[in-house]
Amino acid sequence: QEEKLHLKYFQMVQEHVKERQSFYDRFGRCDNRTRTRLERKFFNSIEKLRAWEDSLSEAEKGQLDRFVDFYRYDSTYSDNRSIDAAGTVEVQESEIQDPHFLESQKKALQDYQEDTEESSGSYEDYLKYKGL
Repeated sequence: QEEKLHLKYFQMVQEHVKERQSFYDRFGRCDNRTRTRLERKFFNSIEKLRAWEDSLSEAEKGQLDRFVDFYRYDSTYSDNRSIDAAGTVEVQESEIQDPHFLESQKKALQDYQEDTEESSGSYEDYLKYKGL
């Protein structure tokens, strides 16, 4: 019984992955009618999977959950920042960090904070100024 449940789940996931791949592979290279059909098949596959999951009994959901461990909670961000994942956290605008803002950019921002002079001129002007 449990093995049949797992097999059915993986067949449905495999079908969804196939439809998803087809949708994304062909999305930009087909006409509107084909694109609409691909999109419909893609969204229907995930809806079919979710409907099947909802139709399971609590015991079957437990069996599947133990085997697949799907919808696992991602706590990487809160773990890295020592934030209690279960609680609500108030974040100030000044506390938000851009992960793509380099240390060299932060230093330059501080170093040139007082610089209000606007740049003007062309690249040729720059080369003449530098003597190149």
